[in-house]
Amino acid sequence: MEKIDFGDVNKFLVSIGLFLISLSIAFPYFYLKEDFGLTIQSSVIEKYSPELQEFIKTKQNYAISIQSIIPWASIMFFLIGVTSSVVGLKRWLIRQSQIDKKYDLDIQKLELEIRSLTPEEKVNKAKQEINEIELESAIEDGVVAGRDVLITETTGNKPILDYLKVENDVIKIFKTFNSPNLEVFDNQMLGRKYKIDILLKAKTKKFSDRIVEVKYFKKQVSSAITLKSIEKLDKYLEYYKSNVNDLAIPVLIIVYSKEALNESKIESIKIRIDEEIKSSTNLSRLKYEFIEDAKILEFDIKNILKE
Repeated sequence: MEKIDFGDVNKFLVSIGLFLISLSIAFPYFYLKEDFGLTIQSSVIEKYSPELQEFIKTKQNYAISIQSIIPWASIMFFLIGVTSSVVGLKRWLIRQSQIDKKYDLDIQKLELEIRSLTPEEKVNKAKQEINEIELESAIEDGVVAGRDVLITETTGNKPILDYLKVENDVIKIFKTFNSPNLEVFDNQMLGRKYKIDILLKAKTKKFSDRIVEVKYFKKQVSSAITLKSIEKLDKYLEYYKSNVNDLAIPVLIIVYSKEALNESKIESIKIRIDEEIKSSTNLSRLKYEFIEDAKILEFDIKNILKE
């Protein structure tokens, strides 16, 4: 027999309708299956005590009375059940069409708000991030110079290629995992304003989208850059919530080389990150990971992909 669903009025109408239809069939079936003492011979009944004889006669009288009601009751249950199911299904279909329409509009809006970066934009993004990291690292080292530390033609393309390789390796682990719940979009432009390293778009309503920021430190892990990355994620989430009309989980992946490994500094950065999480509503579900560049492809991303 169909279980009644109380969680939604339309589901309730459909489930109660199916219940009544099932009852209209089950009621006469179980009635006909029960003999109600009708098969007991009179000679046998006469041998019982007066009380038991009276009980059997009463039961037989009830059976005769109910028998005239059963066909009408079954028809009534069936008609009410069909009506309830039809009304519920109609309301459900109307509601579902509204949900589908909203979902289609969200997809169209998402397509308008998000596009893939061009190869040139990817290179420029990597170049800008390297410059920012180099400059902040110089400041943290106490280097005071009359010029910024910038990637120029004289430094060659190797730093950019190394940075892009690390980003591509991180993207690769998401795509290789091939989550059934999240679709991977790498190097996306959000609203002509923000450049996102990885967008994980949920395939079902049970999961939330994820915006992933990747940072690669080849020389030393910078606390200033890490905190700026968290601030960026905060802005991304606010824009995403307002314009794509969806909530997203922020993810920060910090990749470092052996040269940049400083465990005490990383621990202090983790403490700073936890403090930032407490002070921001958008970042309350922030997930962050520190990964060595030589072990990116071995990294288990299941924790990041959890619901």
